[in-house]
Amino acid sequence: MANKLIWVIKFLVYSSFLMPLILMGDTFIFPFVFPKAIYFRILVELAFGLYLILCLIDKNYRPKKTPLFIVLGAFFVILFLSTIFGVDFQRSMWGNYERMSGWFTLIHFGIYFVIVANIFCTWPEWRNLLRWSLLISIIVGITGFNFLLPDNSIMKIGGGGTLGNQIYIANFVLFHIFIAWYLFRKEENKFWRFFAAGYGILGVAIMMYNGKRGPFIGLVIGGFIAVALYSFFTKIKKWRTIGLGLIGAIIILSGLIFIFRQSSFVQKIPAVGSVANVSFSSGTGETRLIAWKIAYEAWKERPLFGWGVENFYYAFNKYYNPKSLEHGYYETWFDRSHNIFLDYLSTSGILGLLAYVAIFIAVFWQIGAGFYKKLIDLDSLVFVSIFFLAYGVQNFFVFDHLSSYLIFFLMLAFVHFVILSPDVRRGEAPLESTIPKMSKINKLSFAPAFIISVIILFFIYHFNIQPAWANNQDLETQKIMQTNFAAGFATMKSSLLINPYHLTDMRNDFSRVIVSYAQNAEALKSEIYQQSADFIIEEL
Repeated sequence: MANKLIWVIKFLVYSSFLMPLILMGDTFIFPFVFPKAIYFRILVELAFGLYLILCLIDKNYRPKKTPLFIVLGAFFVILFLSTIFGVDFQRSMWGNYERMSGWFTLIHFGIYFVIVANIFCTWPEWRNLLRWSLLISIIVGITGFNFLLPDNSIMKIGGGGTLGNQIYIANFVLFHIFIAWYLFRKEENKFWRFFAAGYGILGVAIMMYNGKRGPFIGLVIGGFIAVALYSFFTKIKKWRTIGLGLIGAIIILSGLIFIFRQSSFVQKIPAVGSVANVSFSSGTGETRLIAWKIAYEAWKERPLFGWGVENFYYAFNKYYNPKSLEHGYYETWFDRSHNIFLDYLSTSGILGLLAYVAIFIAVFWQIGAGFYKKLIDLDSLVFVSIFFLAYGVQNFFVFDHLSSYLIFFLMLAFVHFVILSPDVRRGEAPLESTIPKMSKINKLSFAPAFIISVIILFFIYHFNIQPAWANNQDLETQKIMQTNFAAGFATMKSSLLINPYHLTDMRNDFSRVIVSYAQNAEALKSEIYQQSADFIIEEL
């Protein structure tokens, strides 16, 4: 029974990697985001239910209390307190259609970490998981080449392939470039070594094509740190000399690019030109700096737990700087500060920021201690170091999204795996002595398994299927109103009764549709329009 549960849980984990590919343009509002969240949450809830049953059967699979596990637990507790004490509990808990990054979704990534960290316990299991992630990433990355897509493709119109944003696809590929490098170093299979090397080349091309500075800086920093670590720890004098030479070349090249940053040659290099010519006194650089200052001012008002998860929108509006309008109306609306550290500071307070930074400290402390005790090799030390350093560096300029969370928590689970000492690591199969006899299993697990199953099914239906149906009806209402306003109004009223967790999004959508009809003089005179206007005013 335990082996069957493990097999199904692994299948669900593998299925989670398909999340970045989920795109349902004709079905949901914000088709690049919302269906991904629903898909992932359902998979995690199913896997978690099975995992709880497995833990009842075999104690070997219960979570190990490593420093990283404890820090992550504290992180989610602080985010929950921020959600409770923030300015908008509904938005903090459930997020909105555009981001779907409320606490309820975030805790699913925490659960995902627990499941993956305690189910995948051998290198062959992790190797296969990383291979699979690389395969999916190639598909995601290729969709980022707009010239390969049909002109009417929603991916081409929005840019950013299946992720819907060029910077999303750039940092998603960045993370997998590091994974590809690690597989190249660890693989014994020639095909997969060749595949990993090919991905590295393709990945850099995808990043350069999308031309975003944050991920590119992360790539450069990651490469620099990798060379530095190998140079410092290698025992071969020849490789140390080569490494130091590469470090010097990187520094000189960076200096030359900076000196000649105004030249047409440098400016035309994808990604490099935008990095070399970054400015905080003009363009998007100035609007980002404005948002950073607002985040700091907002934090001073609510220093402990912040404004609440996902509530930077309110802080930005309260401390709005009119100078943003000089860069266009689009720059007057921010729900992120475009700096993950300032995001946590403003929305989760100093406690949230410290908890987030503590995750990185726990990672580096544990991986460093593991290397010092000779529990892990140099390749693993370098891989984990460059991944999390690059992740943190690029997040100075961007923010997380569902697909980046997926890889971030996957890598945290990997760290959890590699730092466990050999006497703690399990073999390919659970220990025989820890598994109850079959007769005991039935008595021990049937009632809890039934209760767990009922709870999980309730969660899937109430917190996922119903919100998905409500989102779909939001879109359908807008479509119907274009041809039949009265029928659309009826659909609107019924759709608002489906599920309570994203009513703000739905009310905003409907109010925009109704206001747009105000430009039609005939529509304004109709009784049904007056009824709809009165209705939506009451809802708002």
